[in-house]
Amino acid sequence: MNQLYLNEGKDLNAIIDLFQKQTEKQTETQTNHSTQPKEKDCVGLIRYFEKEISINKALEVTNWALFYHKYSSILHEKKAILLIQSNDAELALESLDRAEMFGQCFIEIDLLRVQAFITLQDHSRGINILNALRINYQLSAEQLSQAYLLEALIHKAQEYFLNMYESLKFSLRANPGNQKALKQIWLAIELSKQYDDGIEFHHQLLEADAYQYLTWFNLGHAYYRNYEYDLALEAFEFAMVTNDTFLPAYLDYVETAMQQQKFYLAINCMERARLHFDLDEEMLLNMGICHQQIHFYDKARNYFFQALRLDNGNPDVYFHIGECFAAEGRHQSALYYYRKAIELDPLHEDYQLAIAQAYALLSEAKKATAHFTRATTLAPYRSELWTAHTRFLLNENEARKAFEMATEAAEFTHGADLQYCTAASLFRLNHSNYIQHLEDALMEDFELRNIFFSLIPKSRHEDSMLIAMIRYYRGEVQYQ
Repeated sequence: MNQLYLNEGKDLNAIIDLFQKQTEKQTETQTNHSTQPKEKDCVGLIRYFEKEISINKALEVTNWALFYHKYSSILHEKKAILLIQSNDAELALESLDRAEMFGQCFIEIDLLRVQAFITLQDHSRGINILNALRINYQLSAEQLSQAYLLEALIHKAQEYFLNMYESLKFSLRANPGNQKALKQIWLAIELSKQYDDGIEFHHQLLEADAYQYLTWFNLGHAYYRNYEYDLALEAFEFAMVTNDTFLPAYLDYVETAMQQQKFYLAINCMERARLHFDLDEEMLLNMGICHQQIHFYDKARNYFFQALRLDNGNPDVYFHIGECFAAEGRHQSALYYYRKAIELDPLHEDYQLAIAQAYALLSEAKKATAHFTRATTLAPYRSELWTAHTRFLLNENEARKAFEMATEAAEFTHGADLQYCTAASLFRLNHSNYIQHLEDALMEDFELRNIFFSLIPKSRHEDSMLIAMIRYYRGEVQYQ
């Protein structure tokens, strides 16, 4: 039995029963004042239907309540709020006029009028009301915060994002705990690109209230966008500490930790989340990926199979199961799951690359070639796909085809990895101009030089020319 929505612990079921009976025979009960509901009980009932059922049903209850309390300013105001939420702003304005007529606070009514004018896209009238309120009346901190929040929403609709951000700062200075403003200000920071200022401002808010989880959450995003990932993780951590049931903080912490390859931190965070939430398929997928990255393949597969039980149509899950088998050298098993991934999403180049490499390792060159070609066709801008195809050809002793492949790739993309492959192809073909390509690759990314050496005979690794070039460019890297 739910008593959260009624004053004085009134039995909710009794009021719902009264509403249902009287709406069936409202005309008959018009003169039966003994069954007339109290205004405060009607407000509780409206709140219940708004939160638990629907806005439309709450409006129906409001009209029923107004049948008995036609002069209730509170009920007319509540109806206006519901109408604004239903985007019926014209009718909302009429209800606000009645609420003001019957004695509701005109400042609160004017703030609601601004919301209605925002819905109607009549921004100038909304701004005029807000300016008049701030100039002519001593607003409370909460009212002032609400006024600046509404001003920010108008700027947002007009795409004046810097003004939106500044208005939200005024709103939160007046009331640092304004939840709606805190939810909007991150978007304003993102749209106005005010990351540094946003960081400084949120630290000011935390000096006023260090236990506001949304402030920490916003700070985490600002640090993230400023490429300060460790500080972002710390801020998301504080958001979780101050509100351990705020799921977005867990999700963003995990995403940031995984991006930084801090897989143990991500796993620990998800284990904490499990204390408060059932892990959904996305979290289970992430748990699997983290365990995959730290080479716990059995555990990873277990999480992936749990994810499949919740959603068996996610190709990424099948792909990662295949990756686990491939990492263990079980390429035949990996093929099954790669095929499942491709059945669901044939246009994903990573799936095509994975199955091509599996076929290559199983000595099925024709099938491997078909999928390598499919991968580079789907994403010709990704040099690593061309590199994988070229390396496959070199491993198949097809140096001429490998050179042609690398040459074709240069029409779509560029990368040191491709330069090393081109150099290796020419080296295997005994062309002296491999030197120019190798020099260009060494100059661009010296650390990738093992690509070249893995593709030429080991007996040639000690060629004097190669040793001299490596020594020279190692010196260049150290000097830089």
